[in-house]
Amino acid sequence: MKLETHFEEVTRIYHEKVLSKTEIVYSMHVYLAKSPIFPVDYFFPTSFHKAVAAGVNFAFLSECMADVIREIQRELRREKYPPYVWKLRLWASVLIALLTAVVLAEIFCRLTRIAPSPILPSAHERLGQHVASELNTYFKSNAFVSDPYLLWKHEPASWFLGHRISNDGLYMVPPSISSSPDSVVKVLVLGDALPTSSPSPFPDVLQRLATARESGKNILVWNAAVPAYSIEQISRLWEKVRRLQSFDVVVVCAGWADSSPAFGVEDRYLGIRHPFLARLWNELNWMHVYRAMLTQSARGETSSSLSMRVSPSHFEDSLRRLVTSIRRANAVPILLTEPHDPPEDIHDETARELLERHQQYNAIIRRVAIEEHVVSVDLEQEFQRRGGSRLWQSPGMVLSPPGHNLAARLILGALCKAGLFSEEDLGRMARNARYDTMSPDRPRVKWHITPDVLETETTAGKVCLSVIATNTGNTAWLRRRTIKSGKEGEKISFGSTAIRSELRYQEKHATDETSMAVAERFPLPHDVFPGEATSQTLCLSVPNVAGDYVISFCIDVDGIGSLTRFGAEECTVSLSLR
Repeated sequence: MKLETHFEEVTRIYHEKVLSKTEIVYSMHVYLAKSPIFPVDYFFPTSFHKAVAAGVNFAFLSECMADVIREIQRELRREKYPPYVWKLRLWASVLIALLTAVVLAEIFCRLTRIAPSPILPSAHERLGQHVASELNTYFKSNAFVSDPYLLWKHEPASWFLGHRISNDGLYMVPPSISSSPDSVVKVLVLGDALPTSSPSPFPDVLQRLATARESGKNILVWNAAVPAYSIEQISRLWEKVRRLQSFDVVVVCAGWADSSPAFGVEDRYLGIRHPFLARLWNELNWMHVYRAMLTQSARGETSSSLSMRVSPSHFEDSLRRLVTSIRRANAVPILLTEPHDPPEDIHDETARELLERHQQYNAIIRRVAIEEHVVSVDLEQEFQRRGGSRLWQSPGMVLSPPGHNLAARLILGALCKAGLFSEEDLGRMARNARYDTMSPDRPRVKWHITPDVLETETTAGKVCLSVIATNTGNTAWLRRRTIKSGKEGEKISFGSTAIRSELRYQEKHATDETSMAVAERFPLPHDVFPGEATSQTLCLSVPNVAGDYVISFCIDVDGIGSLTRFGAEECTVSLSLR
């Protein structure tokens, strides 16, 4: 009777129109595949006895009929629930599986203790405030503030090294001009301290040289570099700046900050884009698995690279992504390698290690430029080829004014190579280039001092000379120039030129009383342009100790120092005190 019961259940379902005949037949074909000649239509007579009378042999189908009934019952249960219930059940199953995996991973991380200490958003904020304070102290300004995403940035409307920070936080914004968009080439400079470490950095010089043309397209330069920025911060700033307006060329200068020691973890794990993410971060930091995933280093990194702000492999990946993003913005990327001054002590292991790290990042920049077919300017090799201390303001990466001038000229050559202007335009820029003591280039001076030998008494107190200095270089001597710095824009003398005298005892075995040099500065009476001269009568103070002395004269500039190390000549006069 078991088979009869199954059969009656099937016929009842059919007659009640719960399932269609086609659905039942399909289910039976699935389970009765062993009997291809089985007359399925006999399952739908009015009674089981009529089917038996028709000669259907059900003996071998008893178990199969049970499976058919179970399948039909499952179909009936599905019909009882709407589709959204089944979707909820599916998502609940997925969620339970994920939670189970997270719990198991959390147990593993707690047992193995591989998760570092929590890195809360408040720690990011303190880091940004600390770096901003250090930069303000180093540059003697108030131009840096903390930022939750960039960590630190320029404070809008503040003054920094003679530049007023724009409302968008950019270091330099060119003046607006009334020209058609087709006649303007917009250049954006992104980078670290190299393009911002001077009152007249190479983006300023680039703008001034480009303005010296008599015809052709106008070149406008925006400087968005921020001291101590890594490639991670540069990429984040680019995503912000690109929304301000479109650019034709983007110059990227990175590498020094990336190879410096990390702030506990790599820069890519620092900074929070939105306050909601900060709250989420605070809530999830108790999870060991979350902290382990957050601080997991790139695969294949060596132990030494983990102490860098940006590891070499991540630096290369970020640089390639930045190049791709610049091209998607319909701009031409130009990559710069960052030059370096050789360490003063070649036996200093720390200095040598830092230099080797920096050279590794420059090698990455060259490789990316070749493989991505990007125009590049190899400042490192160009500076090494020219050599000399005249290109460096101080040991490390701070360029001197001639160094910034050289970098600007090399970038102009790269712009010409990229097809943004012609060789004739480049030649006109070189011929019309003008430099001054804000950014001296090749200063030269011809001295005429009378008398060239002096004799006087120790009781004289002063000695007077006639000094004529002729400007024979390409740099104008500015009598007085000031720049603004700090939040209030305090005026600081920079670029002001004077004649500096220094009196020293001539004999080798000088006493403490005579070994001290006496230096005096005499401001120029007017600006002296190339080819012009200045004539003054200088009265110098002399000591009251008898002996033979030497008085040296040089051109001295506020904020830069003596132009002698940039090639300007020095003059000496002998003094004998009786």
